Amino acid sequence: MDTKVKGIVLASKDYKENDKLLWLLTPIGKLTVLAKGVKKPKAKLKPASMPFCFGEYLLTNKGGEIYTLTSCEVIDSFFDITSDYDSFLIGCKMLDIAGKIVNEENGLDIMLLLLKLLNLVAYVDLNDYVVFVKYLTEILSNIGFRLNLDKCSKCGEKFLTKVYLDTDTGEVLCPSCKTSSSVDITINEYTIIRLICKTDFDNLKNLKFDETVLKNISKILIKNIANKLNITIKNL
Repeated sequence: MDTKVKGIVLASKDYKENDKLLWLLTPIGKLTVLAKGVKKPKAKLKPASMPFCFGEYLLTNKGGEIYTLTSCEVIDSFFDITSDYDSFLIGCKMLDIAGKIVNEENGLDIMLLLLKLLNLVAYVDLNDYVVFVKYLTEILSNIGFRLNLDKCSKCGEKFLTKVYLDTDTGEVLCPSCKTSSSVDITINEYTIIRLICKTDFDNLKNLKFDETVLKNISKILIKNIANKLNITIKNL
């Protein structure tokens, strides 16, 4: 049976002498695809087997969980991401996280979110770590754990000094309501997360923050996602 589907290559792995296994993010979930002969120097389908590649894939399946790649019309390779170390690192981590949370129900939403943010990393002059924090907050919303950043989730008080994120429940808490699973967030980090959450994608380029702070925020949010889904996600 033939299947035509748009997808993003999340990862690839060498298979036999000239083949690769691909993991493809699609609107119907994550598919495992055998790409025959793509390791040959002049293989026509080589670009379609590279991570980040977004295209319309024609796949065949004769039963079982693995599809076979027949053809692909490449829509965007996002090649510019590979020319900068930080962009490549962030892009790879975005693919990794998408692959771990995608399922048949959220495939389209995750794919559209990933495409939107890969476009920013590849083609817009902005801080890629701002994009990554935005991606992580959007992922939390997608899996049903949107951050409530307006006030303490338990007592309703506004935040004045320290803020805590409960990595088990996802609640944002004040010092009086923190739990043993709460992670300390400085007021500065809290303010940055709040601004990024409230800024639409087109205006992220206007946000300028310290990169070290953004990296620390990303670690906290990654831990939150990992705890929510009981999965392992390595930090940047």
